Amino acid sequence: MKKLVLTSLLAVFAVSSADAANINYGNPLYRPDANHFYSQTSLDMDTDYNYFTMGEEFGYGITNKLSAILKTAGSYDSSDTAIDKFSWDNMSLGLNYRYIDMGAWKADAYADVSQIYDTTQDLETIYYNWRAGLKFGYMTSDWTVAMIAQADYLKDDIENYSYDSIGMKLGLEGQYVMDKNWNMVAGLDYNFNLTDEYYEHNPLNAKIGINYNMDATKYVGIYATRDLKADSTNDLYGMGVKFGIDF
Repeated sequence: MKKLVLTSLLAVFAVSSADAANINYGNPLYRPDANHFYSQTSLDMDTDYNYFTMGEEFGYGITNKLSAILKTAGSYDSSDTAIDKFSWDNMSLGLNYRYIDMGAWKADAYADVSQIYDTTQDLETIYYNWRAGLKFGYMTSDWTVAMIAQADYLKDDIENYSYDSIGMKLGLEGQYVMDKNWNMVAGLDYNFNLTDEYYEHNPLNAKIGINYNMDATKYVGIYATRDLKADSTNDLYGMGVKFGIDF
């Protein structure tokens, strides 16, 4: 009887620990635990297969509330033979802080700075992008919804040239968990300029996708995007894949 009670208690403890674990499965409110790393690698392309972007996001949980994030991206463009087809586009470094963690209610504040490169000749920084934002949401074991408000300040780094611009993004992200392996994600972003023309393209974007949880720390996802304001029908749709891991 004692053995049965002990086994039951251990089982309850194991289940509770698994439920409480911070699982990386493409959730919009995911963050790494203290002393944990995560990596999210993405490949995006247009439906004409002319333009490809490979992105990497690498994060580290300094504490359970504070994490540091490094991002970079490169691209390949086969549509324009006048420029270098391969390009290292940008790199950013930032911080994310969870200032509300009350049951299902979560809120994050984040900020980063990006270097934007021109690699057609040599590696040259042409812009710096300063970004700050808030993400607020509600997360349960079955579904999550999160709202985003973000401001961007773009400043040139070119001699004898002066350009700066400010843009805003408002977004909505959601996830629905179907079972322990599968979940669906969707999002809508609205981008607009406060000064000049920060968002020259893609002012209104929709995304829908599906993720497969390989285990408690790894997932792979596939998704489709649509630019709801594109002038050309060739620019309407995009697609991509993503792989995430927590370690």
